[in-house]
Amino acid sequence: MPKLTIKNFDGEYPRTGITFLPENGASRALNVRLYAGELQTWNGPSEVEDYTLAENAETIYRFVNPSTDAVAWLSWDSDVDVQRSSLTDTEDFRLYYTGDGAPKKTNWALATDDTAGGVYPGFYYPMGVVAPTGAPTLGATAGASTVAETRYYVYTNVSTFGTLTEESAPSPATGVTITASQSVDVSGFTSIPAGYENITHRRIYRTLPGEQSDGAFVFVKEITVATSTTNDNLLAAALGEALEATDYEEPPATMAGLVSMANGMMAGFVGNSVYFCEPYLHHAWPSSYVQSVPDQIVGLASYGNSLIVMTTGQPWAMTGTSPENLSIEKIPMPEPCIAKKSIAVDENGVMYASPNGIVGIGPTFRGVVSNKLFRRKEWTDYAPNTMKGAMYDGKYFLSFNSSVAEIGNKTMVVSRDDVPALSFLDIRAESFVYDLQEGSLFYLEPDDNMIYQLDADTLNPYIYEWTSKRFLFERAITWSVLKLDIDAIELAANDLYADQLAAIETANQVITGDTFGELNGHALNVYAVNGSELTELPLPGAALTAAVFLIDEFDVVKASFSISSYDPVRIPPFRSRDLRVKLTGNLTVRGIILATSFEELRGG
Repeated sequence: MPKLTIKNFDGEYPRTGITFLPENGASRALNVRLYAGELQTWNGPSEVEDYTLAENAETIYRFVNPSTDAVAWLSWDSDVDVQRSSLTDTEDFRLYYTGDGAPKKTNWALATDDTAGGVYPGFYYPMGVVAPTGAPTLGATAGASTVAETRYYVYTNVSTFGTLTEESAPSPATGVTITASQSVDVSGFTSIPAGYENITHRRIYRTLPGEQSDGAFVFVKEITVATSTTNDNLLAAALGEALEATDYEEPPATMAGLVSMANGMMAGFVGNSVYFCEPYLHHAWPSSYVQSVPDQIVGLASYGNSLIVMTTGQPWAMTGTSPENLSIEKIPMPEPCIAKKSIAVDENGVMYASPNGIVGIGPTFRGVVSNKLFRRKEWTDYAPNTMKGAMYDGKYFLSFNSSVAEIGNKTMVVSRDDVPALSFLDIRAESFVYDLQEGSLFYLEPDDNMIYQLDADTLNPYIYEWTSKRFLFERAITWSVLKLDIDAIELAANDLYADQLAAIETANQVITGDTFGELNGHALNVYAVNGSELTELPLPGAALTAAVFLIDEFDVVKASFSISSYDPVRIPPFRSRDLRVKLTGNLTVRGIILATSFEELRGG
């Protein structure tokens, strides 16, 4: 007689009919953690406390102060990309971000300033330092020069960003000819635009004798922005270092998609052009570093020394350790990115949603990794253009908003394996944020505008639902007995908790006989005044259960069982040629066996 064994549980294969699934494949895998071939559950989400979000928040960021472990939640009503400073930063904890208007920067003190109304970031500055637009005014006066010469002058703006000093590109140059024993008055400085209140100083540079206006400029002095006129009476030997900020341009006002790269670089994009900052100088974005691709850019991602550029056409790879020495490679696959927020990256590479499925680009693989799960037809039902993605626990999470009723709004969970296992989690996320320090994944639930930590509430785990393929037999079979292979440690912990709870409840039955007792019937100091003699109950543990449902070809449940032990259970007699097995619960299950007799179950 036949015996049906299911083990090494797998996930769903939407492209395959339920009759033709693998023997361990699922026609439904909801809230199930497919791990090591077992059916496990996810811990429930834990609500985060103490934050105020922007109205209609679309992006969140968990900002941690490493010196105090304080946490501030930043939020925006647009698609924002946030990156930490590449420089050693033990005091300010600087952040740079794009997507909220022009590129910006903030730090812990600025971001958590409550005077802006309690929604963080409270304050910020433009990411770049604006350059002066007008040349300085020069005038020759009596001074200390010893030779007649023609000099050219420029000046830069200098900002303070916490403990960091940042310098702009220089102003246009202007020249003056002086005779022996003359110095130069420098004035006519361009006023500082609104929004750049952190520009506190100006630096003045001039050419060396014999240099033209496009020659090398060297440092003369630094003045405050309140200084309207200053005099240069320095001899050439007293001048300082050469001007390095010649091309320290601000990032474009519409730059988006900010990512961090190796060697202190950051990158962003506008249209079909990729911009790069000067290594470790996140305020300086020379236009000479710009690289362009044929198609419009959707998003960027970085791993190793490579920047992956996802477009409305083919993806590109830009590889190198310096923005002036990058190799550009067209990745030969027609897989556009159709959802910027689906882009996620880990040590194995980049994942994103294309019209044809989930695309992976890494050191060992480039292509559609979901071909075994979806064809384009099934994939489209999951509304990939709405997807938001993140990496967690070696899995790729994709939240989507499908108009197909039986699919709805959930999160797809795809294992990062050569043969990806697919399951679904009953959550909806507007935004994910992975916290590197904690290794935790947080998400913003759009329906209640609340932040939750995924897989965090051990006391309220999800109840999983796993339904097998459609098993079709040559003839109708009467199943008689069923056995689950259940995790022994979980069962022992469940039994121990139940025994402990029962013992405490019995001991707490302290009132017998006369409820009020006799006032003078006990010795002093036996009972606490305004206290309690009852033992507190232990924290509630999750009740570990598993249920089995046997379903026929008409989708009728023919038998169901609640199982919490190793013991086989008898199946009420029914005959069926067509069978699906459904498991629900939160108890780890290693396998299930159905047989027509106890002897067959034992292998006789």
